[in-house]
Amino acid sequence: MQYPIWQKLILCLVFIVSPQLTFAQNDTLKADQFYQIGKELHYNGKYEKAIKQLLKAYHLQLKIYNAESKPVMKTLYRLGQAHRKMRDHPAALKVYSSGLEIAQKISGEDSEDVIDFYWGLGATRSQMYDPKGAMEYYEKCLAAYSKLYGPESSEAGNMYMNIGGSFHKMANYHDAEKYYQKAFEIFTKSSDPKSQDFNRIYSNMGYMYRKVGNFDRAIEFGKKALEIKLLHYDSMHPSVAKYYRNIAKAFQEKNEFEQALPFMLKAVKNQEKSLGKNHPETGGSYGEIGNLYADMGEYKTALKYFFKARKIQEATLELTHPYLVGGYFNIGTVYEDMGDHDKAISMYQFALSKFKSRTYPPKNLIAETQRKIATVLFQNEKTDSALLFIQLSMKEIAPGFSFERNDFFKNPLIEKIQDGLGFLKLLETKALFLEGIFEKKGNQRNLEEAFKTLEIAVRLIEKMRRGYQSEEARQFLNTSTSPIYDKAVQLAYQLYEMTKNQDFLFKALNISEKSKASILWQNLNENLALHRSSIPQKDLDGLNQLDIKIANLEEKLFEEQENGAIIKKLESQIFDLKLDFENRITKLENQNPKYFQLKYQAPKLELNEIIQKLPDPFTVIVEYFYDNEIVYAFVISKNGLFGSKVGLKKPLATTIKKLREMNTPNLLKNNSNNEKYISSLNELHQILIEPIADRIENIENLIIVPHGVLQYLPFEMLCTKHGYDFRKLDFLIQKYNIHYQWSIALWQNDFINHKQNEEKFVGFAPSFDAPDNDIAAIEPVGFRTKLSPLQHSISEVENANNYFPGNLFLGDHATEFHFRKTVSKSQIIHLATHAITDDIQPLKSGLAFAKDSIEDGFLNAYEIYNLDLPADLAVMSACNTGYGQLAKGEGVMSLGRAFSYAGCKSVVMSLWLVNDQSTSVLMNEFYKNLSSGLAKDKALRKAKIDYLKNADQLTAHPFFWAGTISVGDMEPISAA
Repeated sequence: MQYPIWQKLILCLVFIVSPQLTFAQNDTLKADQFYQIGKELHYNGKYEKAIKQLLKAYHLQLKIYNAESKPVMKTLYRLGQAHRKMRDHPAALKVYSSGLEIAQKISGEDSEDVIDFYWGLGATRSQMYDPKGAMEYYEKCLAAYSKLYGPESSEAGNMYMNIGGSFHKMANYHDAEKYYQKAFEIFTKSSDPKSQDFNRIYSNMGYMYRKVGNFDRAIEFGKKALEIKLLHYDSMHPSVAKYYRNIAKAFQEKNEFEQALPFMLKAVKNQEKSLGKNHPETGGSYGEIGNLYADMGEYKTALKYFFKARKIQEATLELTHPYLVGGYFNIGTVYEDMGDHDKAISMYQFALSKFKSRTYPPKNLIAETQRKIATVLFQNEKTDSALLFIQLSMKEIAPGFSFERNDFFKNPLIEKIQDGLGFLKLLETKALFLEGIFEKKGNQRNLEEAFKTLEIAVRLIEKMRRGYQSEEARQFLNTSTSPIYDKAVQLAYQLYEMTKNQDFLFKALNISEKSKASILWQNLNENLALHRSSIPQKDLDGLNQLDIKIANLEEKLFEEQENGAIIKKLESQIFDLKLDFENRITKLENQNPKYFQLKYQAPKLELNEIIQKLPDPFTVIVEYFYDNEIVYAFVISKNGLFGSKVGLKKPLATTIKKLREMNTPNLLKNNSNNEKYISSLNELHQILIEPIADRIENIENLIIVPHGVLQYLPFEMLCTKHGYDFRKLDFLIQKYNIHYQWSIALWQNDFINHKQNEEKFVGFAPSFDAPDNDIAAIEPVGFRTKLSPLQHSISEVENANNYFPGNLFLGDHATEFHFRKTVSKSQIIHLATHAITDDIQPLKSGLAFAKDSIEDGFLNAYEIYNLDLPADLAVMSACNTGYGQLAKGEGVMSLGRAFSYAGCKSVVMSLWLVNDQSTSVLMNEFYKNLSSGLAKDKALRKAKIDYLKNADQLTAHPFFWAGTISVGDMEPISAA
């Protein structure tokens, strides 16, 4: 067949071009194959292999497509991601920037392609410790996502979260929390609870909680984030390692090293397998283990891991990367702790030079490094250089602060301080330096400036309190800052002694007050703010219901010991409810300015106002402050303020502990150690009472505000006489009517949400006759300790009811269910039962009730916190209800404190084991006196004095009568 000439030409072209088309198609397939393999390797954490495959794809794509094509753009994005994961930040920035230019040209500025590159650039800047640079890109992403998908989309939520993370890296935790909160609100509306949106936000929030010291909450968030992460990734995926590490760090900073180590080892095992032993992230985990061993005091092991980490990171990271430079800092801290100052300062100075040489220097890390250098310099008597480094540190983290080179006294304003904890370290260190210079040179100005510096620190702590919401976080702040209060009181009093200026004496008292019961103040103040801020009743009811649900689930969790699945389910439910509660409170703060204002008002003391509140010239307040070496006493009377100071030869804790140990066991053995016991009472009288004796000589009523271990001591039993017959001693109770207050601020302010009580009295006296009770009875029988039978508890409650009519729940009817149902309506609550104290976890201490089918019969302290108890008086006629863990800056975490927190105006509680019979006698007389119109403290005092008149040589021992004390409002209660 003959073809026309034109057809022949076409056939020739086909034969010529077909091989080229085939080759082009093969290259396209190969490029796509390389891209898909690289993408899969990246997803599985094989970043080095991913980069190799993606580069092959990229070079082929450049041959096949225009350089400004979509396939090239997609490959550049993946390459940027892989380089970022490998911590090759210059390469990541270069690749992302090239891809961004292509995306802007072919997709448009508001496209998702452009947003992806902005996000990559932001994430890289964040890893490079350039949070401001990162935030600029994240804000561009937020604007674009809001325009594309709406301001409430999950994409916008992720950008709020990333911006919050940037604030976090700048140590601006307040703004970080606001952005995290916004992200969380968006995710609750837009995302599945098991999606990675929640995984990421929980992880970030956990990290933030760790930074502000709420370690339990950090662990809860960390575990929740890990749980969701493992729904999406295998446990050996490299992205999982940081979740193990975050949990480990929270345990570590909580000083629970045995809990921390397994999580840290899981992180290392993960990274060694998924990334290899020479990856910088693996090196980072080696460094974290080193930190853990350093905190445990195992310095040789710590250095081994630090050197291992440094070797890896020097080979893989830029020399100024904070991970690597932080390693030098960590090595310096170990050398300092080991006493090798030359090596320590060498490491610190090297770290400082590298931090400063960065394009975006990490200010908070520079400040801490300079503080550590200052500490070593001061230890080597280079005082001017040390103070200069402190001033330079302040300049790093205090915006706008400047000083002349030799102006070491100047301090910045605290209004713009973001890293509160970091700045407190600087203020405390500077004050110690100035005090040290005063001690050597005797220049009073140095001591005055040291005190002024600590005053700034105290003001900063007060400002920071509003950012600490949970009980645990607040206690962390108290524990962390208690040395500041100790030193501030010491310096103020020292200046008072030097100058005789009463202003310094009142400042010492004022700071002493700020260190007492601050959490109790905050809790009572917040509860009052809720009821005085016109918050809708439905919102209050909602919060109350959440409180009840959380308490019930925590009780179930406490009781569950074995079933891991149930424990996990309960923890998850509690987590969600707590989060809901926190979010509701935050919403109320934002919507109700009055609530916010009332909630965060701090106590203010005015000496004249305190004096005016004293009822008569025969009443004084004695506030004590104890710092292990010195006892300070502040006496406030109608005549003004007086102070005393007593240096100690041994810690008071030793003497008070000895008294407690000599109580029950020695009595039961009927031994002859009474003289030693009385000698201890004499010794304590000499320390605590004699220095102020002339100020209380003609006084009738003592209001004692104890501090530290003094909260374990009933002052009523102190005496001056010697001997061994307790009937012949001049106990302090015979001279003074004594009661106690948590703090002067709480004495001055009325936090109770008053309402009319429907019942005058409710009493509980459960039976504990069953020998197979859950908490076994222990000797000695006849004492209200553990669950031994109580022979006198029922008659005690019945006698009280004779004076104050109301409801009685006796024996099997004295259940926790009846307690919960009736106590919120009663003016007087009386509990004649057993108390079990937990010194390790004080919130798990509790009161025993009869069991029923509804409640478990054990009312924990954390359950009491969640109750509404607007009673005038709660009497806990049980062992150790005023005893518990001593928390720095707060006081004894006792059951009595829990009842005060729940709203009781006053409590009668015990500081040690109580004897069933003698306690019953005291309580009978107490209620008789109370019904006659006596004030609560006077009614209790008269009961004790009458008891002593009828006691024999053994039962006159203070153990039988002194341990029961009264705290709070002492107004009489009408029996009508």
